Amino acid sequence: MEQPTTRTASTLGATLCGIASLPITVTAELTRGLPSLSLVGLPPAAERETRTRMRAGLDTLAAMPLGHAIRVECAPMDAPKPGQGLDLAIVAAVALAAMDVPAQLIRSGWLLLAEVSYTGGLNPVWGIYAHGLAALARTDVRGVVVCFSDAERLAELAFRGL
Repeated sequence: MEQPTTRTASTLGATLCGIASLPITVTAELTRGLPSLSLVGLPPAAERETRTRMRAGLDTLAAMPLGHAIRVECAPMDAPKPGQGLDLAIVAAVALAAMDVPAQLIRSGWLLLAEVSYTGGLNPVWGIYAHGLAALARTDVRGVVVCFSDAERLAELAFRGL
């Protein structure tokens, strides 16, 4: 059976806009062809850093797609995006597309919030309380995936009944 020429996957991330958490949909599209990477919707400085961290995360997962053009879009386009808080959502979207996971098997509603380090580990993000409170208010978010130290902070919110 021949694989499709284009594979896509979407995940949910978030970025801070002032003190508010703004949801960002990350869509990765892999197309057979010359290897390339295009990040759409990130400012130039964030794009350069995200490329390096994304490669580290994909290497850690052993999910680096070879022989594909990778296009990642972070929407909405006009939202301010510093970049690092979207790392986990970007890596997950590319990995899911590379593994050709059918869309109906991807459990939606998970907010992915972590910076991927240059070694492939996860680091905390700015504004985790704002992101946690916003996730609680949204009906389409089932849970939040964060690094360990951010999980401790979110547990404090839950303990306090917020």
